[in-house]
Amino acid sequence: MVGLLINRILNAFENALMEFEAVALGCQAFDVTQGQGTQTQRRSRPGGRSARVVGAVHKATFDLLLQHGYYGFEIPDVARIAGVHPTTIYRRWQDKQDLVADAMLAHMAQQIGTPDTGSLRGDLAELIHDVAAVLMRPPMLALLRVQVAMADTAPNVRAAGQRFWTTRFGHSAAIVERAIARGELSDGTDPQEFNEFAIAPLYLRVLVTDGSVDDDFIRNCVHRTLRAFDATGAGPAGSDS
Repeated sequence: MVGLLINRILNAFENALMEFEAVALGCQAFDVTQGQGTQTQRRSRPGGRSARVVGAVHKATFDLLLQHGYYGFEIPDVARIAGVHPTTIYRRWQDKQDLVADAMLAHMAQQIGTPDTGSLRGDLAELIHDVAAVLMRPPMLALLRVQVAMADTAPNVRAAGQRFWTTRFGHSAAIVERAIARGELSDGTDPQEFNEFAIAPLYLRVLVTDGSVDDDFIRNCVHRTLRAFDATGAGPAGSDS
């Protein structure tokens, strides 16, 4: 059963990569860390060399996945194309599955930016819209569902997901920090709690209830979040101010 689930998540990785081939071939380096307390497991050298190595390895992984599929290459093939020694890869990634998971999650992270519209309402609406756009793509949706299914049986997949969300919420924290600086949120607002509250209904709808995600749904998510955190200018649902 575990083997079947691993095959499913790897197939989802490959399908997602094929859909985003144009982006993948020009991807930038994105070094995803494991968060506080476990950063020693993946150490980065100071300066730009480490980022260049990560970018080269990610790109080589994408290229090989697109050309040969998951079972058509091994770590030495990635190293050869990336221009690094295999031990360089093994120092950072535990095995090929860990590398593919990390590269895929890094690619996902590139699809969701951190909006800066000048208002909390605008930033939150754009963030939820961007997340929804990524999740509703069939390969990404399949990937997310299998990730959830494998969370208790594949520790490296679970760890990769944790790295992604730690990084994702770290970036989205800027939305809350700017809102606090503008006086739209109170000083004690916790960025992760705020963003989890805003995004959770989207994941429930996509993964559980399988309902539609349209502009009205996004506006309601924004409105409920602003009201729950007593944001200034929350206004009625659908208000632009």
